[in-house]
Amino acid sequence: MDEVSRSVNRVVLGAASEGTGHLGVARRRRLAIRRDPSRGTPVAQGRRWAAAGRESEETAKEDDMTSQQVVAIDTSYDADSAWFASGRALLYARLQGQFNIVPFGQTAAERRRILRYLSRTEDAGQTIRAIVVSSHGKPSRVIDDDSPDKTLLSAESPEGELALWARGRVLYFCCCEAGIGPLFDKLLDAGARTVVGFTGKPTAATTDGKFLWREFDQELVSCALHGQRASGFERAREQYMDRLERRMAGLPEGPIRQDFIAMFDVLAAMVIRDGHEV
Repeated sequence: MDEVSRSVNRVVLGAASEGTGHLGVARRRRLAIRRDPSRGTPVAQGRRWAAAGRESEETAKEDDMTSQQVVAIDTSYDADSAWFASGRALLYARLQGQFNIVPFGQTAAERRRILRYLSRTEDAGQTIRAIVVSSHGKPSRVIDDDSPDKTLLSAESPEGELALWARGRVLYFCCCEAGIGPLFDKLLDAGARTVVGFTGKPTAATTDGKFLWREFDQELVSCALHGQRASGFERAREQYMDRLERRMAGLPEGPIRQDFIAMFDVLAAMVIRDGHEV
């Protein structure tokens, strides 16, 4: 092969190795970046250090999620409450390893045991970021059949107990009507970071309604796991109210539509509030 042919081959092979089209352009850009002498300048080093810092921050956030506990309380035995509890169990299994979730189920959620755990955890210098509860409720009262007076928490609880629950935490209560009355105000006054709950009844008669309620509960639990403030819970509520409106638009009159109408009204009347220090 003469010198001219070899030169032509080198040109052709070079073009092929660089590539054409979008892939070729991207490859040439990466090569240009590697060959850029400015990458050794203080500005370029600063950019790399900043990127490394961002990676460290993300790692720190992940470590924070696993080091701070989330106490998950599911107290009731009946079918409706068990439906929520089973949905939460699926969520916790899916997020295993990403969060430090401490579960208390049914008899383990007795009031004195919960208070003892909160106190000991605090004495040990550990942080509880959030407490999520699914149970029966009445106005300003969270019910637990195994607790004294069948009450896990209420507006009449001693100030010390309310403060032990609050402690700068996100509190989410999936309990009928617990948001009516002064309980949530008292928890916020005691130092809760964010309090979320219902003034209505999160229940449904149809399978479609039950599934949607369970999905919504999982979404709110996820907000609590991530330590979100009221704005995060508000976004979740608005998304589900939009979904309900779209679903109802194409539904004839019947039990499913009635479940969706009732759910929409309960969501509209929810309590979602931040504490005094935002």
